[in-house]
Amino acid sequence: MSQMVSFTTRIARPFGDVPIVATVRVWADDSASLRWEADLLGVSASRAAGTGTRSEGESLHAAGVRLLQEWVESLA
Repeated sequence: MSQMVSFTTRIARPFGDVPIVATVRVWADDSASLRWEADLLGVSASRAAGTGTRSEGESLHAAGVRLLQEWVESLA
């Protein structure tokens, strides 16, 4: 069974004062694997996407925030 969540969040930048606002969508199947994409405001890239995994017990929302934060930190 596939699951999906969609939410808007603010992510702190590794540099600068203005946070990134993102509308995030996260999809997962029955395994720990998931994929995510985000529409971004406040950065030169207007969209980000990736794949990842979630820990046992980690919600799709929490995993999406974590993966987006990791992506933002990789910009530094």
